[in-house]
Amino acid sequence: MSRTELERADLAAVQALDRLDDTCLSFANHGEDPKGFARMLARIVIESDRHGLDEIPIEQALRAGVAAERLRGEGLGLDILLELSMAVVSAVSRTLQRERISDLGRALVLVLTRSYLDAEVAEHQEQKQELRALITISRAVNRTLDPVQVAEAGLRETLRAMRLDAGGIWLSQGAGDALLLVNTVGLSEAINDRVRGVDVRMFDEVRQAIRSHAAVQFSVEVDDPLLSAYKSALLVPLRGSHGQVGLLVVGSQRERIFDEAEIGFVSAISDHLASALDHAFEHRREAHTDYLTGLANRSEFETSVRRELAGVNRHGRPLSMMLMDLDDLKKINDRFGHHAVDEALLLLAQVIRTAVRTSRWRSRRSSRSPSYGKPPNGSLKHSARLLPSASAPDFRSLKPRKP
Repeated sequence: MSRTELERADLAAVQALDRLDDTCLSFANHGEDPKGFARMLARIVIESDRHGLDEIPIEQALRAGVAAERLRGEGLGLDILLELSMAVVSAVSRTLQRERISDLGRALVLVLTRSYLDAEVAEHQEQKQELRALITISRAVNRTLDPVQVAEAGLRETLRAMRLDAGGIWLSQGAGDALLLVNTVGLSEAINDRVRGVDVRMFDEVRQAIRSHAAVQFSVEVDDPLLSAYKSALLVPLRGSHGQVGLLVVGSQRERIFDEAEIGFVSAISDHLASALDHAFEHRREAHTDYLTGLANRSEFETSVRRELAGVNRHGRPLSMMLMDLDDLKKINDRFGHHAVDEALLLLAQVIRTAVRTSRWRSRRSSRSPSYGKPPNGSLKHSARLLPSASAPDFRSLKPRKP
């Protein structure tokens, strides 16, 4: 094959584009130079013919297939790809007027078509697998209303779906941004102890993930021979309807970059997991708090008393408890109505919440008996601050009931 023949094929390929303005524009909009693509097709046909082959050789087929997969990934339609490809190989065949050139052109178009469709099938299979994994994870995390068990199931199924080595899950604790490690998978006891001793919030990547509400890649770079065994991790914030509910971390013992598909998949998982945790936390709040005041209910009060008394017996530490009995609720009811009694209880509950930190326990034992407990010393001083506010809540907003 002479150089002149290759030049003629190149020229024919480019000229075939003259009547394909819209097609060429679509190629350009999807990041591909249409003239460069046309020349590549022409040269694959000419090179195959030069070696006396009746089929496209494997290395040239791979080259064409990669190009077709890339264009599909960029969103170019198969009809656009085939329109340009068939126009080019037909023009080259007419120009060189050899039957084998025509056969090789058709074979090349088949290579492009098959590569494009194979990529599409592979993506659909991947999407199907991801959907099955999401269904499995959703079922696993919704089998229980215990937040810790929800977290454990979510972590375990996520690692299984992503085929990763290990991971951990932290749940938000009370006010502020405190995170408590509740479960790990794939870690030895020694590594578990190390991880529990690490405040994950000290890592910039963790703060970034929580602040941006998006998954963040993390290269493990710590001076610890145990923790450094894990090279790469993906940090995924768990955000529910009321804010941050936890942090999911999945990792690998080899250095790797998580691709967009993996990040998208784990982000979808985090939405399901955060929703399940939201539901579990809400159930726990309803089971342990008074419906009206939001203080701990009688059951939670009794559980807290037993827990604190056990601590007293075990450690000999002091325990203080204050019981408050509300007077004149009947007078409020007679003058303002039962809704006013509810509002009075809400006002007092607000006073108690303002004066008593969350580290202490607060409850409503009955219709007129709030209480709170404080394990450390200093209860008299604390009570002196609470009593004046509790003795004279502001009822000026209440209106007398109409006769």
